[in-house]
Amino acid sequence: MSILLIIVLAAVLAGSFYLLSSLTNKTPQVKEIYSDLLTRLNPTPTPTPLKKWYLKDPQGKTIYEFNGGIPNITHYQDWLLFPGSTNKGLTPTLEKYNLKTQTQETIFTEDETLKYNRGINEIQIINNTLFFTTGGYLAGGAVYYLDLPLSDKKPQLIVKGQNPNIEKIHDRYWILGGEGDACWVATDVSSFNPDNKQVTKIKDFNYRCGEGTQYIGIDKKNRILFLTYKRANPDDLVGYLAKIEAIHSNNPQQTDILISGSTLKDINYNIEYSGDNDQILLYEQNKVFLFDVNKNALETLVELPEGKTISYQGRLGDIVCFMYNGVRKAEVNLQTKTFSDNSSICQTSSYQKQGEKEFENFIQQLNLPPAYRFVYE
Repeated sequence: MSILLIIVLAAVLAGSFYLLSSLTNKTPQVKEIYSDLLTRLNPTPTPTPLKKWYLKDPQGKTIYEFNGGIPNITHYQDWLLFPGSTNKGLTPTLEKYNLKTQTQETIFTEDETLKYNRGINEIQIINNTLFFTTGGYLAGGAVYYLDLPLSDKKPQLIVKGQNPNIEKIHDRYWILGGEGDACWVATDVSSFNPDNKQVTKIKDFNYRCGEGTQYIGIDKKNRILFLTYKRANPDDLVGYLAKIEAIHSNNPQQTDILISGSTLKDINYNIEYSGDNDQILLYEQNKVFLFDVNKNALETLVELPEGKTISYQGRLGDIVCFMYNGVRKAEVNLQTKTFSDNSSICQTSSYQKQGEKEFENFIQQLNLPPAYRFVYE
């Protein structure tokens, strides 16, 4: 086990104490869901039964179960929509539950012979149409729609792909899909019109162990940003950044080279794309760079002394977190463009608070009748 992994695990365990103590003034549902978090994160010498979270009806009957995080469930009028708790073999199902009659019905079963397990990835309502996607590791997937209100109509296929999901970025909808394992990442990007269900393929990106193209994001001009990597030697597993490019979504044959050449050659890693600011954050061991997409300008934000290193940890809003020299948390503020090698923000408690707040917001937006409860058992 690497030193970094040990540090991360220790930080998560420490942060769980903060999370549990902070829940004393939270809603009863949030208390119930997180009540056993410390037990799950703190291993015990004796095995404990596997527990899950459940959504239960007024009589205590389970409607929906999930392992953690934000549950994949949508509330529409008198209905709840969610993946089936038990799949038929490897095939995903979509369920509808009537909050008034307390009855449940399967409205979709994917009609395809599968080699690997596939599930319902997302469920969302756009312009009075229900959209949902299926996918799984090396299992392919698809996008479906169902016109609302709910009736006996069956969902219709829009497009197949690798783990596709519908995302609204700036003022447009996109279907983003992909797969990845070890040092291989594949991403496909299509524009999407939810009104007429039209899908327009833009490009497939493929990165393999130091060489290829890697999708980054979509800028405010609706250009698809990507990085091109090359290997200095055919046997290298780590390549160098050769150029940053942008594809025009309205004319996919037009590609702008935003920056290229020796300026980029020492940069191996992309970290974050900030769509609000049209900036790409990159780093290489002891340096952090910020590339402004609109100005085509590369700026060095951090350059550490020789022998000092940083490694990417995550992001909290405009704060990008690193592990500094393997011993403490550091941060880069994207707004002020400043660096601190001793961050008070990039701590496990901050991530826990963010996750807790997201879950509370989700429960409020789900707006369930008071008698329906999430429990952990």
